Amino acid sequence: MQMQKKGFTLIELVITIVVLAVIATTFFLRHQDNDGIKVFNAAERVAADIRYMRSLAISESRYFGVQFSYYAGPGGIASFLVYIDDSGNLAYYTDPTHNTGNSGICLLTSSDLGGVAFGPNAVDGTMYYFIVFDHEGKPMVGQNSGFKIINLVPLPDVYSIVFNKGSSYKQVRIKPNTGEVRVRDYAP
Repeated sequence: MQMQKKGFTLIELVITIVVLAVIATTFFLRHQDNDGIKVFNAAERVAADIRYMRSLAISESRYFGVQFSYYAGPGGIASFLVYIDDSGNLAYYTDPTHNTGNSGICLLTSSDLGGVAFGPNAVDGTMYYFIVFDHEGKPMVGQNSGFKIINLVPLPDVYSIVFNKGSSYKQVRIKPNTGEVRVRDYAP
């Protein structure tokens, strides 16, 4: 008569532990807080748009930039790619390769950026909702009256756009004179 062993073999235990570890890892990755990744991606996307507008200003020898405007959607702010036409009017830039489905207007909203809220910070106590680059790539700010640009001046200090979702923050900074665009960590 053979004796029957009760229990599990070592191989059965190891396989069970590996399967449970894979299930736990999958659950953790699916349910972790992705706000930091969304905020980073949103900041990088807007920074890329700003760099693109700067390169267009240099290559086409005219003012190109980004306007931040209130938008009737989640987050309340949208960015539009803009240029200043020959009459000094602010016009929306359209690009079929960059279109987000808004009549050709290059527009980004909070919902396009995974629910990340964003908006510009004041420069020297003044809130500028657009920044444009001249033919040398130098950043300029000013006021707009309707679609007419008035008081266009070189950027006096660093221009920044803050992005946040939950407790995650990033900042896109544009340096005066050079127009260098960087994404950095931000603490409110």
